[in-house]
Amino acid sequence: MSRHFSAIGFNISNDAELLDFARECVGRSDAYQSDRRDFSGAGFRWEAGRGIEVWTAVRPLNGDEDYEIVSCLPAWRCEETLNLRAWRLLRHPLDKSELLMLARLDDGRELSFALPNLWQNPELPARGMDGGVHLAGLALEAEFSTFESAPRLLDERQADSPVKTLDSALIPLDRDNHYRVAGRILEADETSNIHSGVRLWKIRLDIDGLHLPLIFPKDISSGAPAPGLRFDGLIWLCGLLP
Repeated sequence: MSRHFSAIGFNISNDAELLDFARECVGRSDAYQSDRRDFSGAGFRWEAGRGIEVWTAVRPLNGDEDYEIVSCLPAWRCEETLNLRAWRLLRHPLDKSELLMLARLDDGRELSFALPNLWQNPELPARGMDGGVHLAGLALEAEFSTFESAPRLLDERQADSPVKTLDSALIPLDRDNHYRVAGRILEADETSNIHSGVRLWKIRLDIDGLHLPLIFPKDISSGAPAPGLRFDGLIWLCGLLP
């Protein structure tokens, strides 16, 4: 998970650095507690500016002054809110201290994404209908090209059909909310992490009608995004409840 922080401008290279960073974030954060079953401890939100957030979950060890870091997650509160038709909350299959949301969109597609800020919504039921979420992709790899020169996403050769290609895709890769993504760039703008000084791109991507905001460092690719180009990359999908 330390690698994922690069998408919002924090360069953390290993788990030891991540632990130190998490402890620093706790000291800068607002605290939230929840009475949810099996959700003891507290969540700490550091608003790092320009929509960048870090969520650290802790549980007590030997009294109020001693605690253990159980998770530290990056997040980006984009301006857009995506409407959900239905959703339910899940424990991360590999890390029970992290929570996911499995959601169905209006067009029937289903997405799974990390949900770091459930601490702010302690009364949210385990499942429901109709809701909104600030859904964004934190990009770990990025490539920009014209559609004519874009890499193929699907290469199925059959005797009676030509090679098939896809112009857009959102392909789940694992149970940790990583997706292979391709789509047309609708908007591209620059921002920065005001603490590290790292320059960032924030773009909005059209993925077959789904408009998904992405954020990533400028040095992740040699090129620059621009409206009309195709984005190809690897993202970690993360949502924040309003």
